Amino acid sequence: MKIRIKTFGGLEPFVSLTDINKILQTDSKRTINISNTLKSVPDTYKNIEQGAKKGSYIKCVYLEQYLSNRRNIPLDFKMKIIDYVSSEIKIFKGCSLESMFIDYLESFLKEMIPTLVLERQKTIDFKVFDFCINNKLIIEFDESHHKYTKPNDEEKDLILENKKYHLIRVKSYDSYGKSTALIYKQCKLLFL
Repeated sequence: MKIRIKTFGGLEPFVSLTDINKILQTDSKRTINISNTLKSVPDTYKNIEQGAKKGSYIKCVYLEQYLSNRRNIPLDFKMKIIDYVSSEIKIFKGCSLESMFIDYLESFLKEMIPTLVLERQKTIDFKVFDFCINNKLIIEFDESHHKYTKPNDEEKDLILENKKYHLIRVKSYDSYGKSTALIYKQCKLLFL
């Protein structure tokens, strides 16, 4: 599998929808009507190349939301693509989808509710949690490898339940916008 990732002169990586579409067609004999589906994507999240390098690209941080809105794509294919792009981004940019989501979430929450105390990599009873808000709400970002760490996740859930923390798990294929809105709503209920 080969999916091109480019920056187009900026810092944020874009992933080739053209390449993803070719893989989808090979794997499951389905296609994405890229030009149609890109109409709903904000301009800041897409880049379309013309000429010899012709191709459609979408910002990596928007990829999961884009794929989650495509009902005709099998979930296992979405997860395979997200895993592949995530591993490529780690090599390409030195970060993961988790860190990009947490960056986005942290920035959003600081702007919306500046009084929140935000902590990354919170340790509770020798377990590390992705993100903590006001020492009461835990956010765990579950990439597809979490299907292999289920016992550890269940143990972490039990620790949080016993310590009266609130927990929101964000799946890597969930819509970032919907997940952020859910977390923001929970913050307003708990802290305002």
